[in-house]
Amino acid sequence: MADAILISCPECHKQLRTPAHLQGKKIRCKSCGHAFTAKARGDRESDDDAGPAKGKKGAAKKGPNPDYEADYNPYAVTETNLAARCPHCAAELESENAVICIHCGYDLQHRERHKTVKTYETTGMDYFLWLLPGVVCALMVLAGGGFIVFLVLWLKDIVEENKEAWWVFGLKAMQVWGSVFALFVMFFCGKFAIKRLIFHPVPPEREKY
Repeated sequence: MADAILISCPECHKQLRTPAHLQGKKIRCKSCGHAFTAKARGDRESDDDAGPAKGKKGAAKKGPNPDYEADYNPYAVTETNLAARCPHCAAELESENAVICIHCGYDLQHRERHKTVKTYETTGMDYFLWLLPGVVCALMVLAGGGFIVFLVLWLKDIVEENKEAWWVFGLKAMQVWGSVFALFVMFFCGKFAIKRLIFHPVPPEREKY
C-alpha cells in the first residue's frame, strides 16, 4: 500500500491520514468543505516551494482515507443555492416575501436603505413643549366661539351705551366683521390643534450629531 501522511485541515483542524502523493496538491476536506494545499504535519514550506512528498518515519501504512480527496478544480461551483438574496448586500433573506433585509436594512419595496441614527430619549418636557402650541390653539378656538357669542348677545347693549365713541360704526357691521374675523382665526387654530393633538401627538426624535 502507498505511504500515508498526516494532514490537518486548517479550517476544522481535523487530522486524518491521506496518501503521500497528494502532498502539495489542492485537496478539499469532506468534513467542512474547505479547500487547501495538502502539507504534512510540521511542514513549514510555502505552497510554491513545497518539495516532493516524503513518507513520515514510523507512520503506519494505510490506504487512502475517504475523508480526503484530490481537488483539481477547487474554485468550481460545488453547491447551488436558489434562496432569495438581498440586492444590496447579497445576504440571504429570511423568506421570499421579506420586505427588509435584516443584515443591511435595505427596503426591497421602496428600493432604499434605511439609515440607522442615534437619538436622545424623549422626556416629559419634550412632550410638554410639543403639545403646548396645540393646546394654545385649542384655547383660541374656544375663545373665538365665546367672542362670537359676545357679539350676538351683549354687543348691542355696549353699542347703545357708547353711540358717540369713535370705534362704533354700526352694530350689524361690527357683528358681521367680528364674526368673520373670529371664524378665520378659529379655522386655522382648530386645524393646527387637530393636527398636533390628534394626528401627531408624539414629538419627533432628536438625533445625536
